[in-house]
Amino acid sequence: AQTCLEGLLQRKMAPREVGFYLSQLPSVPGINRVDLSQQDWSNWPVSEWEKFLLALEPMLSVPLELFNASGIVTEDNNENPTPTVQHILALTQLLTQINVTQFDISHQRLTQESFSLLLESFAYQPLSALYLMDANMTDISVSYLSELIASGFNLSDLHLAKNQIGDSGITQISQVLPNSSLRVLNVAHNLFSDLGLQKLGLGIQQSFLQSLDLSSQLLSANGLRLFSDALEGNSSLSRLRLSHTGLADEHLSALQNCLENLE
Repeated sequence: AQTCLEGLLQRKMAPREVGFYLSQLPSVPGINRVDLSQQDWSNWPVSEWEKFLLALEPMLSVPLELFNASGIVTEDNNENPTPTVQHILALTQLLTQINVTQFDISHQRLTQESFSLLLESFAYQPLSALYLMDANMTDISVSYLSELIASGFNLSDLHLAKNQIGDSGITQISQVLPNSSLRVLNVAHNLFSDLGLQKLGLGIQQSFLQSLDLSSQLLSANGLRLFSDALEGNSSLSRLRLSHTGLADEHLSALQNCLENLE
């Protein structure tokens, strides 16, 4: 069933066509990965989306290794699909019935209401990895997510690249890092400044974070110096990704304090 479903979902189809082929699969547990990244599900009629999820549920293994509801990558964020609240509500109803280890809804423009609904369904999930890249996240969205992490949410990988997270949002993430289980954090291509970078360093200093992605950020030498100084004494961070940041010698010099621990 797993191989059949993967083959079925590799090409974009109309919802009724997907539903027909899905009905041909045995309605017994055996599927441990669902990848909808090639399907335009957020533009399906809500009734067809609900039918698909209802038909899919009895076929899913528990725990489910991956549920990928990401959209197709576009150059312009404004071209990303925007799921309706009804689409997200149907999805959360499925999520509350199963256990998911990795969940990806990147490249979907989520509203605040949709984001809140998703977080409520995550609260009781054994999620280890959450992908919310290019998902229209703001500092308000991050405040909800930070509250969930602070409540004891056992998450190890968090990917928030290409959003609209500013100093307030990155500060909230930084404040929950020390008491979290996070080991991988991707906040590349966001909007926080040197102040936010310093706050992030302070949060990481007291945490067990191992990998940080700051790619495509506008990083100044002063900001990196503040970040590096804030990290002093931390021994857990071993990977720092700085792709497409235009680093010069002065930037590397500013990072001197933390470079010795990096791979």
